[in-house]
Amino acid sequence: MKKFTKRCLKGCGLVGLVFSTGLVALSDNIDSALTVGAETATTANAFEESGDQQHKNWHIYIPEVYTVKVGQPITIEDILSQITITRKGEDSQGKTSPGMIYTYEEYPKVRGIEVSAGTIWFDFYNSGNWVNNDVLATFNEPGGTYTLSAWAYYANENVKKQFVFKLQVENSDKRALEQSLATANEKLQAPEGTYSDESLQRLQESVFLGQTYLNRDPEQQEVDDMKATIDSAVSGLVDLTVLNTAVETATPLLTDGKEYPKEAYDSLVQKLAAAAKLQNSFNPSQEEVNEAATDLTQALTTLKTAVAHEALDQALAKLLELYRENPNLALTSEPLKELYNKAIEAAGTFYRTVSKDKERKGISLYELERYTTETNSVVDTILKVKAAIAEEGKAKLRSALDQLNALIGENLDLSPYTAASAQAYTDQLAKAKEVAAAGETAYAQETEPTAITNSLIKVLNAKKSLSDAKAALVAKPVDPVDPVDPVDPVDPVDPIDPVDPVKPVDPEVKPEPKPESKPEAKKEDKKAADKQQVLPATADTANPFFTAAALAVIACAGQLAIVSRRKESN
Repeated sequence: MKKFTKRCLKGCGLVGLVFSTGLVALSDNIDSALTVGAETATTANAFEESGDQQHKNWHIYIPEVYTVKVGQPITIEDILSQITITRKGEDSQGKTSPGMIYTYEEYPKVRGIEVSAGTIWFDFYNSGNWVNNDVLATFNEPGGTYTLSAWAYYANENVKKQFVFKLQVENSDKRALEQSLATANEKLQAPEGTYSDESLQRLQESVFLGQTYLNRDPEQQEVDDMKATIDSAVSGLVDLTVLNTAVETATPLLTDGKEYPKEAYDSLVQKLAAAAKLQNSFNPSQEEVNEAATDLTQALTTLKTAVAHEALDQALAKLLELYRENPNLALTSEPLKELYNKAIEAAGTFYRTVSKDKERKGISLYELERYTTETNSVVDTILKVKAAIAEEGKAKLRSALDQLNALIGENLDLSPYTAASAQAYTDQLAKAKEVAAAGETAYAQETEPTAITNSLIKVLNAKKSLSDAKAALVAKPVDPVDPVDPVDPVDPVDPIDPVDPVKPVDPEVKPEPKPESKPEAKKEDKKAADKQQVLPATADTANPFFTAAALAVIACAGQLAIVSRRKESN
């Protein structure tokens, strides 16, 4: 077209120029305006003259026959959903490409489909009458056929094409069959082992056959018979769910290593073996399965009931032990002591009630388990109160230990005290150390109020005994000091010349004039005379009276004299 236009321009002058300009414009829009009917040319110019005489750039496919299910009227949207529009040839504007397919699901418009250059919409008629959804709802007679014409408008009411198709209503109503198939397919999705193998296989075969009925148009009686077959297969499923649950619950009891009441345990083993055998059989009846499940469930309940009785008995035994414990609360604070007494009183009432009712004939497993839970709760309450008492006792024990350890750590010097009192203190100190060590152990390890209280009492007693022994220490007596004579005190010392010098005495004796010769004395007398000492100043013979013993006697005499004077003065 463009080449033709250029040739016109070369040979036609100004008139040719004007005419060729119009042709160029027409050439540029042939892929868009004419493609979707936007041009003002006649409808014939937009369509092919041979073949199916479709639009030159758009091919519309409408099924020749629409199948309509009985009781499920077709709608305009259903008709549009099966129409496809395919691009033919190149698009000069590059908005689409050859072979591009447009559908109602992807490009929906009101009563039409959006394509690259606009909307192709449709009007439907039957016997010359315009058709909408209300009219289509009347086309639902089983086995009926309805002819419709569809006018396709290519974005312009002046560019249109008519298509003819039919609505064929099926001979039978398959809605009930479809519902039965849906139910059956849900059953087939159940976990493996839910149904017996034989009943499950029968259902699978029925579903497969029923599905074929949806893809053809049998008579109504055939459809109804197929529905009945599927329903029978569904109802004939042998459900193993309850039996499987009972087996899964019972099996761990055989391997958990716990000891159970023998009679109940043996019964459970027997029922479990029967149930497992039935599980693995190909075609058990539902009655057999239900009976086995009931027997196994009952055996489980019997065993659990026996176990529950034992658990309750153990809980009550613990409660009774706490009730009879009577811990030492001598040093416990009054609020805690009152709380403990109230808890014990309530526990006694509860114990008597439960102990009586648990022996009731026909008591249920639920009641036994509930009683066990409540009993354990009462036990926990008492234990919590005891723990609070123990905590308080430990605080007091810690304080007493600190005080006792302080006394022990004084490390007294006992040398100034009498042996007896020092020994008594030493003994108490050793005992106090033993009590302190035992008290530290009790503080670190004990949790029972009685043990903590007893340890606290020992520590307090040891502290008092050690304090008393310390107070009872007796000092040793002090040695007496020589008294001073008040009458004749010691001569004062001259401060200027404190010591009078003593002139040394010459021990040599000058010889006297020789007397007349006398008879020589005896040798023994001479020796005795030689033994006598001569005083240096007086020339008297020295008498050795002032010996150490003599001085001691004089000192004692002086003391006695002083004592005598004190007595007289008193």
